[in-house]
Amino acid sequence: MPISSKSESAVFIPNKLPLKDDIDSFIYKWNATYPIDRWWRERHKIAFNSPEHRVVSLLDIYIEWQEERLYLKARATDVKNAEYKAGDWLTEHKVELSIEDEIKEFEKMDLSKFDDKITKE
Repeated sequence: MPISSKSESAVFIPNKLPLKDDIDSFIYKWNATYPIDRWWRERHKIAFNSPEHRVVSLLDIYIEWQEERLYLKARATDVKNAEYKAGDWLTEHKVELSIEDEIKEFEKMDLSKFDDKITKE
């Protein structure tokens, strides 16, 4: 259903109950004219034309939408700019030991596990 001109816009006549088609047309035109409003209502789980919906201005909605876009753009840029270096995941948790500590760790090792391999060869 294409967006119609102002002369075809849904106008509610006083003392006349609007038809279902009039209401459907109004909602369609609203969502087509203000798509950011639909995004905002879905984000906050707020019903169309509810009291919570009516108190918010389109400027507030636009500012929130723009902030979200800028945040997502910055996040995407950060991820793209993060340089992956092969082996980073191996060196992240590397513990630097002194020579004395290395000797102590070596002495704690159970070398008997390796005795069988050496004698069998």
